[in-house]
Amino acid sequence: MKGRDGRPVIKTLIRVSDLNDVFGWTARDAHVRAIREAAPPFTEEQAAAIRKVFLDHIRERDAKRRGDGGPGAA
Repeated sequence: MKGRDGRPVIKTLIRVSDLNDVFGWTARDAHVRAIREAAPPFTEEQAAAIRKVFLDHIRERDAKRRGDGGPGAA
């Protein structure tokens, strides 16, 4: 088989399960799941702080798109 530029192309089929075994994605997923299960939920104060940072970012981004500079503009 030839590629678009005329050079020969070799295709290798690899099973996803083989990639998981080699790269340890299954083990990584299990590790991440264990961490998430053990983590305590956010407090209301933490959730409020995260919401504020997110909303401030959205407002600044929208202000830049409009061209008015947003908070802190000179």
